[in-house]
Amino acid sequence: MLLDLFSKNKEYISCEELEYGLHFDIMGLYHCCSFFHSNKNYIPVTKLTGDLNKDFKNFLRQKDKDKKSHRKGHIIDRCENCFSLKKQKWQNSKLIKKIAISANKRCNCDCIYCTTHTNKQYYNSIQDIPVYDFIKKLFDKNLISQDCEVQIGGGESVLHFEFEKLISLFTDKLSSRIAVYTSGIKYSEGIERAIKLNRANIVISIDSGNKNLYKRIKNTDKFDEVTANLKKYCEAQQYSTENHQVAMKYVLIPFVNSHEEYLDEFLNLALNLNCKALRFDIENNWYKNNMHNLEAIKYIFKFMKYFDIKSEKMQFQHFFFQAPDYLIKNNKELYNDIQL
Repeated sequence: MLLDLFSKNKEYISCEELEYGLHFDIMGLYHCCSFFHSNKNYIPVTKLTGDLNKDFKNFLRQKDKDKKSHRKGHIIDRCENCFSLKKQKWQNSKLIKKIAISANKRCNCDCIYCTTHTNKQYYNSIQDIPVYDFIKKLFDKNLISQDCEVQIGGGESVLHFEFEKLISLFTDKLSSRIAVYTSGIKYSEGIERAIKLNRANIVISIDSGNKNLYKRIKNTDKFDEVTANLKKYCEAQQYSTENHQVAMKYVLIPFVNSHEEYLDEFLNLALNLNCKALRFDIENNWYKNNMHNLEAIKYIFKFMKYFDIKSEKMQFQHFFFQAPDYLIKNNKELYNDIQL
């Protein structure tokens, strides 16, 4: 009790996910959905037993222990080297302010950079985890903040058997936007409604601007379907006050799509689809293996700067995801010195 009272006015190293987060995964419950900074975070905070109510109680008990550890100045193993950590005063709140859902592993494409790529048949056979009733109960008990930040991923988010119910629930209950990460292959009426109500941020990783490259990366011939659905989602923005809700994402895969001509095709496709927002990320395995390799970072920075300059000229809202953003923050001088 004295520790909790003292910590209200004390700065310590933590993050929003550790303090207020809940991540549903088929493996269990986690504080967050960020795994590439440490293999230790692959281990669930609480494994699923089939009784989600019991699992959640165990999760909250462990979350309290982990938060107290950080208040004492001891970073827990799963959080080591994470770029989300920051030193500040943290509100002592029991409300859930961040929710991430990855309750299925099934996907309608097979990206060569995905962690499930080497055993796709197995991952596509894993059953979805039902979460709708439990999340609704959390709302009924007023345990979720009204401005809670929600991310829905997967697998392919839209394939989850409760997806339409989930996105409708979040759209109706929250004042904040729901972030949905999707392949864009299957169209969702719930996503369209959320966009029209200015309640969603949709990210579609297309990673290319032409059919052949798309098929090479995704191992499926659905480029036309994805671009058609992208266009429909972008058109739905006309009913909203915000025109940056739909974003196309480019995951850079060195020596596969790391050519300026491919990026130009991607940018021109976004222009033709009237997609105003772009996101840029780096393939996870490359990042893990090269995050301290200055020559490799220089190679990536040239492409990132090209993306940055071209996107700015074409008046796109553009944003670097966690890995590239982390590289820039830790190598600012190197990035600024890059000449095209």
